[in-house]
Amino acid sequence: MSTSQNTASTPKSVFFAICLVAVSLWGLYLWKFKAEADAPQGSLALTADVGSVVVSDRAVMPLSATRETDVPAAAIQPTESPEPLRPSGAPAVAANQGIALGDVAATPLTAPREESNKRTESTSSLPARPATSTDADVLAGRRAMERGQFVEARRHLNKALEGRLSMEQQEGVRRDLATIADKLIFGKLASPGDPIARMHEVASGESLYVLAKRHKVTIDFLAGINRLAQKDMIRAGARLKVVDGPFRAVVRKSQHRMDIFLQDQYVKSYTVGLGMDDGTPIGEWEVTTKQVNPAWTDPRDGTHYSPDDPNNPIGDRWIGLDCVAGECIGRSGFGIHGTIDPGSIGADLSMGCVRLLADDVAQLYDLLVPGDSIIEIVP
Repeated sequence: MSTSQNTASTPKSVFFAICLVAVSLWGLYLWKFKAEADAPQGSLALTADVGSVVVSDRAVMPLSATRETDVPAAAIQPTESPEPLRPSGAPAVAANQGIALGDVAATPLTAPREESNKRTESTSSLPARPATSTDADVLAGRRAMERGQFVEARRHLNKALEGRLSMEQQEGVRRDLATIADKLIFGKLASPGDPIARMHEVASGESLYVLAKRHKVTIDFLAGINRLAQKDMIRAGARLKVVDGPFRAVVRKSQHRMDIFLQDQYVKSYTVGLGMDDGTPIGEWEVTTKQVNPAWTDPRDGTHYSPDDPNNPIGDRWIGLDCVAGECIGRSGFGIHGTIDPGSIGADLSMGCVRLLADDVAQLYDLLVPGDSIIEIVP
């Protein structure tokens, strides 16, 4: 073969070799592409840290978790809500915290905005105050009442009255306690286990005056609960009911209500009239004097009213008060009395004194003891 022929065939050989290599590479590429295309989409590689997920760049991430090997919800940042909705009682998971794969199916990734708004509206209409120990005391007190266990009922209901109750609940508890007081305090017999009332056998030389003084109650009160017609004559050996006082009162100006307590036990309430232009001073007052059918002179015009005068504006009972603490210090001439104007009860029409209906002030008169009973007037 000549030199010229060898030179001419060389380019052809190189060309065919290049083509052969190109075809081989193309076939190898097609085989590899097909193999990758047949592989499962979204396959995962889990690291040793459970909940951390590595996803292939070419994998397509599923939108919802339906299998144990799907993408954990915590690995995807929600776009609609900062925290995924979950069933009641399910634990909250931070956005950057891994979770066990078994929890994925029970935890939706995101909630539609409309559904989220519905949940917000429905929860806002629920009662704001959950059941408390105060509610439990109310229930326990009423159940004890039904069983006739009035001492236990009083204990629970007084505890409830000190807690957080709505105005309606307070009224109901006060009614229940007033019913209990009619039995335990104003009834003739003492209930077993009552720490503030008991039956007492009169000793030789004891009088109603001595018993009243000892227990810080009035003679009229002891005579009333024991149904005694003769206050000055009690015989030795007689069994009488005694109650440990003193009674006290709290006047709540904003509610025009006077609450009566025996020590710390609620007894009953009265509606009161108060001073015009906020004229009833707040503070702590001591009962100093008591008078039936008092004479009275109106300080505004000097009109004088004699005892038993049916036109006497302060009625037939006067309970004098002396301020011992609070804003009322230095104020004098105030008291609790009746009225001939029932329409003024519940209003601010007096010159500063506390007014009561005639029957109410007569009851209160028999409870309060000068020197022992305290009247607290609060806003």
